[in-house]
Amino acid sequence: METIDSSSETAVSTTAGTSFAPPLRVRHLKPGTTLRFHGEEAITLVVDAKDGQPPAICLAAPASRGQEERSTVPGERRYSLRDIHVETLLKGDRNWYPADVRSEDQTPPHMAGEPITEIELVRGDADEASLWVAPLPLLGHVVIDCPPGAEQPVLTVGESPAEALASAEFAECHTDLTQEEPGRWVSRNRLGLRYARVDDATASRVRVRASSRIFNRRGAFACSDKRLTRMWTVAATTLGTCMQTLVVDGIKRDRLPWMADYAAAIGPNAYAFGDSRIVADGIAALLRPQSGYVNGIADYTLWGIIALALDLEAFDDETLLTETTPELDEVVTSLLAMTNSDGLLHTTKDESSFPHTGPGAVFLDWGVEVDPQRTPTAFQALWYWALRSAVRVGARASRTGPPNAPSAERLQVWEGCATRVARTLNNAAWDHSTGAWREYVDGVSRPAPLANTLATLAELTPPHAPGVETQILATSSGTPSMRAWALRALVQRGLRGEAVDELTRTWGPLVDAGVNTFWEEFPSEGEQPTQMYGRPFGKSLCHGWAAGPADLLVLAILGVQALAPGWEEFIVDPQLGELEWAACAIPTVHGDVCVVAERGKTTVDVPAGTALVRGAERIVGPARAIW
Repeated sequence: METIDSSSETAVSTTAGTSFAPPLRVRHLKPGTTLRFHGEEAITLVVDAKDGQPPAICLAAPASRGQEERSTVPGERRYSLRDIHVETLLKGDRNWYPADVRSEDQTPPHMAGEPITEIELVRGDADEASLWVAPLPLLGHVVIDCPPGAEQPVLTVGESPAEALASAEFAECHTDLTQEEPGRWVSRNRLGLRYARVDDATASRVRVRASSRIFNRRGAFACSDKRLTRMWTVAATTLGTCMQTLVVDGIKRDRLPWMADYAAAIGPNAYAFGDSRIVADGIAALLRPQSGYVNGIADYTLWGIIALALDLEAFDDETLLTETTPELDEVVTSLLAMTNSDGLLHTTKDESSFPHTGPGAVFLDWGVEVDPQRTPTAFQALWYWALRSAVRVGARASRTGPPNAPSAERLQVWEGCATRVARTLNNAAWDHSTGAWREYVDGVSRPAPLANTLATLAELTPPHAPGVETQILATSSGTPSMRAWALRALVQRGLRGEAVDELTRTWGPLVDAGVNTFWEEFPSEGEQPTQMYGRPFGKSLCHGWAAGPADLLVLAILGVQALAPGWEEFIVDPQLGELEWAACAIPTVHGDVCVVAERGKTTVDVPAGTALVRGAERIVGPARAIW
């Protein structure tokens, strides 16, 4: 390992014209280099990273964070991590960004992964005697112990017994094995599974080295209806299982982060886990595509802006605001260049677009087909929501003080475009005869559920609009993600009992079937339950975007909702319906908001740093409110 004294370097200025002060010294680092710093000085480190890997350096301070080590040299001061300020500039970028500093170990954060826990699989019951069964769906490497000298086993896995028992031609993943030591075989790849079949060997033990995220605190929900309590638990388990460094789509296949799915998971995460880090990591990573739109989808770029506002509401993450302010400005500016005089956004499709998108790289939802000659109201409502979100996030960034926050003039431009979009939609997309939003911005098309859902979430819908509510209730989307957004729109309209009824009707059958995690799509009549993409087991049975009940049950039954960023203010408004009682704990950034609602009595624990708002009354924590 090469050791270099930083004081021996020649002063070179390489950052003139940027927002970062020119450094005194430059050093090109090779892997394994140790660089020692002396005194208060600035230095640029040029880090070579492998293709596809972010550059990372390990800062080893002589003292622990927040403490100063005593020097053996009189008058010399040694520095801890709190004294080190790091900004980064990737090749080809124009702006410097604060480095993402993780105080963990010497493993680069992008390579660390989640902690590994060994989970034993047990023999199935009479109906599944040939299978090894995990207690819950898992993602990890399968380990098979056999007698020494036994033949190499053949592994088949599945999220259902039928999938694990099916022939290899229907397999959804590669289950190749490598020999770790005599008698022990390990899957070459991480596998998403609950069931395993081991052939051609006498396996004495099967287990999974499972990736399992550690949560500092956990939320909770329970009520007098055991079915609803179970629904919340399954939803939380689903999302927690899919939180694998980033929130991935599912553990069996498509283990990738998608921005619309990230946005859909922010609410369930906030109510079940309070894990702001995984949200920030995903948004920061996805909001910087190398080319084109986020995930190659125009509306996913809009969901990225909306996700920033949802994160602000849930976590008030100033670090994320600082990191993403340049991207927010750049993204909104590029989108504004694609608008017409009415403020409507008209995107174009290119070679980097997701192949399943429609005209203009617009996707909206699986099964949605857009007429290429018309302007969909749902997409323009999403654009309006994104603009308003950008204004809210930009204004918050301006107050917290990042030097690159949007100016007041820039925010006025964004607000002005949002005003034009609202005016255009009200004139050409609102159907006065039905009191609902048309499918297209054309003045003649009929109303459609998706347009009414997104227009409501964007706060475009007038206070009294029963036609809108009828349309939202008619939502038939097979994806739990968009179905959950529709139910959030119902809650926003005050139809909380109807939202619970819809939860029971749509997610309830899966709960009754005894699932441990929720599926990528709801089962369809006349189809094999696990069928998707023309494959008998193509459907993911543990899919993060299906975790909607984790926040919806609390919103609809207990009416617990943030009013200010980071839960600085919140409301509680129980509507028990036929329930005898309901209770929740929400792990906010300030502490747990705990609510117990019974017939005629509600108790709320208000953590320090927050305030419970009840009409004109404001109860400042720490406190316990009872009424």
